[in-house]
Amino acid sequence: MGMNVRNVTDLGNLTPVGAHESIAVSAAAKAITEVEKATHYTYTVSGGPLRMRLDGDDPTTDIGLYLGVGAAGTLSKAAALQARFIKQAATDGQVDVQAMAY
Repeated sequence: MGMNVRNVTDLGNLTPVGAHESIAVSAAAKAITEVEKATHYTYTVSGGPLRMRLDGDDPTTDIGLYLGVGAAGTLSKAAALQARFIKQAATDGQVDVQAMAY
């Protein structure tokens, strides 16, 4: 592997940096707040299902990656800072985010 490529198992070596962020998500698209030292952001979804886009554009209730309640993942910093979330159904959702770094 190249110097800038990490194996998926490297995610276990991430440690929290910065404060935990809880983002209430409703009809207006929301973004993750940048943490300078972060290399990745771990997230979970609660409340109601969401849609997420990773290209910097706002999702709609029909367009974007579907994230059901309980969905969780880890995004690179570049992807996380382009991420936008909106509620997918009548119920508002929440994204809990922790900035992480190697």
